[in-house]
Amino acid sequence: MTLYLSGGGCGEDSKELDKKFIKEIKNKKPILYIPLAREPPYKSCLNWIKSNFLPLEFHNFKMVESAEELKNINLEDYSGIYIGGGNTYKLLNELKSADFLQILKKFIESNRIVYGGSAGAIILGKNISTTNDKNVIKIKDFSGLNEVGNFSIYCHYNKSEKKNVERKFNNNNISIIALPEKVGLIIKKGKCNIVGKESAFIFNGENWIEFPPSKEIDL
Repeated sequence: MTLYLSGGGCGEDSKELDKKFIKEIKNKKPILYIPLAREPPYKSCLNWIKSNFLPLEFHNFKMVESAEELKNINLEDYSGIYIGGGNTYKLLNELKSADFLQILKKFIESNRIVYGGSAGAIILGKNISTTNDKNVIKIKDFSGLNEVGNFSIYCHYNKSEKKNVERKFNNNNISIIALPEKVGLIIKKGKCNIVGKESAFIFNGENWIEFPPSKEIDL
């Protein structure tokens, strides 16, 4: 598998991660952009992602605008997938309604490239209750795709939240990787590399472990 996970930053915050992502795209097929964590219309989302990647001389994104459209996607037409941020509960619900979760899981496990930003990163973890979003959809199953070594992903992390995070996830059997906005992960074959300007953190329900940039973690 090849996963890129962003802590939720954009522009300069995610530039290093974005550059590595584009460098790994080895053919001229477009990247499938899924902005369904946000509310339509999605034209501004497409403009946003192109503005992020245009400085890297890449703008070949094909965007889906509904779960119904996602049902008819042939992933063989794409070099990778970018799943954008917004409301994590809405995103998971949209992907479920399109019967896309198992398709996405198969895509990941066939060693194709997937980039998740914020909500898009959180759904790739074990449990999406790590989000601070409102459960506007009222979903009851918080299971993510569990593609990050049984860890759940906490995005937009700030050290000032440490005590609150400890209270929320202590003794509930959810181990998390906490990502500040200037931090990303690249995950390949059970190895996780820290990319960016700050450290990532693992909280296992008891202890915090800090991983500085360029550090490699065994998942």
